Amino acid sequence: MCDKKKIMLEDFTEENRASAQDYLCPICKYIIEDVYTDTCGHSFCKECIFPYVTENNKCPVSQNELDVSGLIKAPIIDSTIHKYQIFCPNKSLGCEWIDYITKRSTHLSENCPYEMENCLNNGCTCKFLRKDRLEHLLICDYSLTRCELC
Repeated sequence: MCDKKKIMLEDFTEENRASAQDYLCPICKYIIEDVYTDTCGHSFCKECIFPYVTENNKCPVSQNELDVSGLIKAPIIDSTIHKYQIFCPNKSLGCEWIDYITKRSTHLSENCPYEMENCLNNGCTCKFLRKDRLEHLLICDYSLTRCELC
């Protein structure tokens, strides 16, 4: 199972997929996040390139010598990528959300009806889709109930 935080080429709408292909990180093969470029002009995710260069002292694409001082933040590439619209990673489960990359984490953490949640009742270890929360709470053995005698 892939990391839902990472954005894959398949997450892009059909009209954006071809353009987005230019923004795949050569190390992790996902869409580049927090973009840094090297002295050769290659672009990478910050979390991918810094450890790689620290350990190998070379560009992973050209194999040219490189140290971290040769890495430059590339906000213009970040802003270009953020203009694309993508699908929810839960599309295969039925989520119909399509919006800009920058809105994805909020959608997943707060709104997506197809995101997995843990029951908040003490002692319950059940997991369910957000859309099924109310149904679960009605049958949860750990739900607090009002005592009819009080």
